[in-house]
Amino acid sequence: MIARRPDASAQQRSVAAKRLVGVSQRALETARNRLLACGVIFVLAFLVMAGRLVDLTLLGGSPERRAAAAINGVEAAPRADIVDRNGVLLATSLPTASVYADPKEIIDPDGAVSDLLRVFPDLDRSVIHTRLTSASRFVWVRRGITPEQKQRVNALGIPGINFVDERRRVYPQGRAVAHVVGFTDIDGHGIAGVEENYDRTLTAGHDLRLGLDIRVQHILRRELLEAQREFDALGAAGLVLDVATGDVIGLVLAAGF
Repeated sequence: MIARRPDASAQQRSVAAKRLVGVSQRALETARNRLLACGVIFVLAFLVMAGRLVDLTLLGGSPERRAAAAINGVEAAPRADIVDRNGVLLATSLPTASVYADPKEIIDPDGAVSDLLRVFPDLDRSVIHTRLTSASRFVWVRRGITPEQKQRVNALGIPGINFVDERRRVYPQGRAVAHVVGFTDIDGHGIAGVEENYDRTLTAGHDLRLGLDIRVQHILRRELLEAQREFDALGAAGLVLDVATGDVIGLVLAAGF
């Protein structure tokens, strides 16, 4: 019996086939690993974006941003008006804007201070510079600005300088009823007069009608001022009551002081 020698070309083909299979497997494994890595990166990216969206929509962002959002909440529930017995406005709230800064986003604090002083020349340079270089993420620059000032600040294009909507308390009748109506602080909380005594009512959005008649109030004040000048008095005071109801229709105290 004669044994045949293995065919050399067949062996080479077998080895080449095995090598080809090994290369293909390694290529598939590499591709699989790369796809897996890409998938993980995409998942992480979507998780980060989803977390950020949840933070902004539900949590309001950073504590400083949430503070600004809380201030903006005044816009949704403005402080109610105070009117006289005839519905004439004695106190109301008007929309306004305030400027705040995120010091972490301020690139050039010195330049930012110089630019802001051109719009608000009464600002204290050292104070505003300290604020813009602080470690905080929210500092006030100026509250209750005019539309023109807002436009000028916006035109400066300073990174990190932003605006927040607020409401400013105004008193159309000026000093005529200031001693009765009182006033609020910059955050809209009553701290004197009717504004303080009925702070909860006004904050809840319920308009307040007083017994005062602004027409009588102005007449009473005019007459008292004339009498004060005529008799060279140090001061004057007057009161007008509705005899039927006891309502105070006019009240002027220490006129001319």
